Amino acid sequence: PVTTLPLSSKHRVSQITFHPSRHYLAVQSHDRSVEIFRIRTEEEIRKKQARRKKRAKEKKDQAKVQGKAKDDQAAEEDEDDSQKEVALPDLFTPYLVIRASGKVRSFDFADEEHGKKENTHILLASSTNALEVYSIPQPTKSKDNVPEANRVLSVELPGHRTDVRTLCLSSDDVLLASASNGASSP
Repeated sequence: PVTTLPLSSKHRVSQITFHPSRHYLAVQSHDRSVEIFRIRTEEEIRKKQARRKKRAKEKKDQAKVQGKAKDDQAAEEDEDDSQKEVALPDLFTPYLVIRASGKVRSFDFADEEHGKKENTHILLASSTNALEVYSIPQPTKSKDNVPEANRVLSVELPGHRTDVRTLCLSSDDVLLASASNGASSP
């Protein structure tokens, strides 16, 4: 493995999808949620690396004061190497978690143009035969405002929870009946 992402779900991952034009990565586990990660810009990565370097320097200075200083030259070389290379955990940051009304079977991002400043949309298909469209807000500079996905549309039709086993069409072609393991639906 190259790296791990900090998932909130402990279930096995079943689908990973990048947005075709925006900086999002979506991860679906075998539960009721889809986690959205934002892909940081190069400027954000540089700022994160600068903060990490500053914290490492502060720790090193504290170690010197406490008499626990190591080889300074080796530590500086390690810091310089980390500045050149972007680690995958630095590239992805958790953005929000979408919680569906039922267990999610699959999802996909809506087709959108990159130039629009509107919210991104994602379609979730659940095991209860429901389709839900959620709106993902654009990132803001404010740390106070926690992003939250809003359900915009939903289609909830009662139907089979298992594979359809048989179909029967009425003689006048008006009514179709289907049956699955233990249930039927006209």
